[in-house]
Amino acid sequence: MSFEAGSARNPGNTMQFCLHFGVGNADRVRQGFEALKEGSLILYPIGPVDYSPCMVDFVDKFGVRWCLFE
Repeated sequence: MSFEAGSARNPGNTMQFCLHFGVGNADRVRQGFEALKEGSLILYPIGPVDYSPCMVDFVDKFGVRWCLFE
């Protein structure tokens, strides 16, 4: 499944799960992302942000938005 900008359906606007795994758990962030990334639209690739050394933001193939971070 692919998503196109400007399409009638706006994936990621229905619901979002934001999971904080705790400091030092970058491996869990990566595991969660690996399990869900197939067919996803990556909004922010896995990497550091101001509030976390490891974060990823994406919309899965079902249209659910995820934010996983340590």
